[in-house]
Amino acid sequence: MRQIDGELKRIIVPLPLNVDYKIPLRQASYFHSKYGAEITVLNVVHEISFLKRWLSPRRLRKHREKAMKKLKRLVKDWFRDDSILDHIKFEVVTGEIVSSILKVAEDKR
Repeated sequence: MRQIDGELKRIIVPLPLNVDYKIPLRQASYFHSKYGAEITVLNVVHEISFLKRWLSPRRLRKHREKAMKKLKRLVKDWFRDDSILDHIKFEVVTGEIVSSILKVAEDKR
């Protein structure tokens, strides 16, 4: 969560692409309704080796695109036609989970 002048501005929700996605979305929905904060839904894709990235950069791009598509589908299915969808940003990053979350949290967007 990102606060500016005591006001909650952004909630970062690390979201797994499995059945465990419901709990973080329920909590994000609560914080959004309470504070009106923007929600960044984040999925972290495990990093592949340098050699694989160098030999097949399209493979990593396709993997991230597939993760983004599934991430959006899960979130849109969960909230359906809710107006909260206007306040959600989607992000898929590559790397280690904790360091990736911290990096996104430091982003001043």
